[in-house]
Amino acid sequence: MVSSPKPPNPMDQANAQNSQNMYAAFTNSVMGNANTNNPYGSTTSSISGYVPYTDPYTGKVTQIPQWTQNTTLSPAQQAIFNEENKGKLAFGQTANEQLGRVRSKLAQPIDYGKMAQWRGYENAPQLQQADPAYRKQIEDNMAASYNRANEPVYAAQDAQAAARGMGAPGSQYGYATQQGRYDAADEAARQRFNQAGGEARAEAEGINKVRQQGWLNTNTIADQQNAMRTGQIAEAQGERTNILNELMSMFGMGQATIPSAPAFQGGQVNPFDIAGAQNNEYNIKAQNAANKNAGIFGIGGNLLKMVNPMGMFA
Repeated sequence: MVSSPKPPNPMDQANAQNSQNMYAAFTNSVMGNANTNNPYGSTTSSISGYVPYTDPYTGKVTQIPQWTQNTTLSPAQQAIFNEENKGKLAFGQTANEQLGRVRSKLAQPIDYGKMAQWRGYENAPQLQQADPAYRKQIEDNMAASYNRANEPVYAAQDAQAAARGMGAPGSQYGYATQQGRYDAADEAARQRFNQAGGEARAEAEGINKVRQQGWLNTNTIADQQNAMRTGQIAEAQGERTNILNELMSMFGMGQATIPSAPAFQGGQVNPFDIAGAQNNEYNIKAQNAANKNAGIFGIGGNLLKMVNPMGMFA
């Protein structure tokens, strides 16, 4: 009978696998920290020290390398880097110098009393209506002028008609003459009424235009004064916020720009699965032993059948 193989010792197996892992990790760190050169400069990687690691199961101390990477810029890039830092330093220094001035400026509140004051708007003016008395006065004056112009004419006509014997009261001439004079007077009265009304309205419109223009001028001045105050407030507030914005911009300068080149692409080494290999070996040997034992027992059974073919010894 063939004995089965002993299974792998878990501790030995773990230690062996840990050694493989450490080897792969160290190899990858070396391969991944290559020295590089490019038009912007170079980078150099080197082991600057070790960090001890103690295995909690075995107590074994392993020194894990610690890498340091140094970048050296080309002369041209170093000059650019230096000038950029100088500029940012100057911005920061200027901002710090301005802080004292900003503090005193912000400590003084905005004096709105020195600005143009808000101005309200006047109500619309009361419009002038046509004056009836003025109209009546115009009609009376026109009537007086009409009478002064026509009374001598009428008197001469009456005298001439009387001399001819045509002006007796109730005569046809007297009636027609008087009716014509009435009609002429009525037409003159209508014209006086219309003309007097137009003149009265024109007088009112002239007064209203002056009042309305004065009202518009006053409100225009109010608009200008209010716009001036709005601008003064915006200017005073902008003066304070602009200072802060400029300082924030100076203090907000980003870090120095470091030129970069394509990163180094290193290879990757995977640790050997020694635990899996040992387990596979154990399984193969165990299977072989089982197969051999099965073969031996098969041969023994066949021999028994040959010695006792009829089952006499059963």
